Amino acid sequence: MKYRLCCIAVSLLIWIGTASGSPVGNIADPACLSSGLLTYERPYGFFAGIEADFSTDRDYKLQAGDLSLNTYGVRFGAILRDDIMVYGFTGVGQYDDSKNLLAYRLPDTTERTEKVDIVRIHTDPKFVYGVGISAVMYEYKVNEGVFLRIGLDANYRRIELNDNQAVIYHTVYNHPDPNNRGSRILQNVDYTLRLDDYQGAVSLSYQVDNFVPYFGFMIMESRGDETIQVPTDEYYYYNGDIALEQNKGYFVGISYNYSNRFSLNVEARNRSETALTCRAIVRF
Repeated sequence: MKYRLCCIAVSLLIWIGTASGSPVGNIADPACLSSGLLTYERPYGFFAGIEADFSTDRDYKLQAGDLSLNTYGVRFGAILRDDIMVYGFTGVGQYDDSKNLLAYRLPDTTERTEKVDIVRIHTDPKFVYGVGISAVMYEYKVNEGVFLRIGLDANYRRIELNDNQAVIYHTVYNHPDPNNRGSRILQNVDYTLRLDDYQGAVSLSYQVDNFVPYFGFMIMESRGDETIQVPTDEYYYYNGDIALEQNKGYFVGISYNYSNRFSLNVEARNRSETALTCRAIVRF
């Protein structure tokens, strides 16, 4: 039954497309980390570790240049039956972006008063959190110490960032002085980003003793909004929805396991973003 479910999931994800977004991790970790510092060989346990994710060129609509979203924090959770991992993530995130915005208006009006050319954003580190679950759906023992595994991962991540020193370059069309209409102005603005990432992934891993390479496909739904407030003589305001240009991507990675308790992991993602994740975890 698990084998059939996994085949269906693989087929659906490849048919729909492939996603980028949050780190996935190695779905084989619950099976590879089979011995805990406190729970020993029991089929359940707890784990904790550190994680850093570096994402560049995340492909959102209305984006003028490169975007980077970096997160640093702790991943923790429980291992069940040596094939299911329930986890949470908490840490900080930092966001850099340069984008085009066209719907610039006065508050409480629908009249478009200016065209915004480019907004440059750099936020301070802010709180980020998420939850997820991964499971080994199929396992085949190829040889002693050699295993083929297929599994699924689903996670959610919440991001809320702000920048009080963002810079906006815009062209003024409604200046009271006709000689200044069409001129470009540089201004500081207040920027807020709220983002909810929902992601599903399917992964295949191949364990050879302590080394576990893996690859897979992902699909993500990213929903949110951003607000720009421009304090000028008249208080200009922009609010718009966040939308991905595409929600498809793939990932590859490798883990090194030591004594079935410790794991070091490196993972790369590509297509709608370029990203690298480094992670170290230990099972208790």
